[in-house]
Amino acid sequence: RAEALRRSQLALADTAATSHPVFWAPFVLVGDGGS
Repeated sequence: RAEALRRSQLALADTAATSHPVFWAPFVLVGDGGS
């Protein structure tokens, strides 16, 4: 889960239309990220 969140944030940050933190910063991992 943590890796999936990381990849999603990087994909958003790498796209010009969604590179501003307002698009990717609100996402947080809740709970056990390893399972």
